[in-house]
Amino acid sequence: MSEAKSMTARLAAASEEKLQEMADELLSNPRFAEAIGRTLRGAQQTKGKLDRNIRLLLNTVNVPAKADYDDLVRKVTKLGDSMTKLETRIDGLVARLEKVTATLAKR
Repeated sequence: MSEAKSMTARLAAASEEKLQEMADELLSNPRFAEAIGRTLRGAQQTKGKLDRNIRLLLNTVNVPAKADYDDLVRKVTKLGDSMTKLETRIDGLVARLEKVTATLAKR
């Protein structure tokens, strides 16, 4: 049993080594590297077009897209921050009003 495992391990290691050599050889070829670059650029352009078309479709059927959701989350976060600042200012005003009221009550 252990002989079969060691044979399998050796075959796997040899296969890995050969695949690595093949990949290195392919990537060192300028024509292959250029073809891979063109393919990746084309895929990126296609993804961009697909994303735009999906956003358009979702907008057409009045379904919010992830970007719409993200914008809403940003606006709600900004509103929450504004509310916190407003509460702080109101607390300060209330404290000053209480101080003035206490001063007037002493007179």
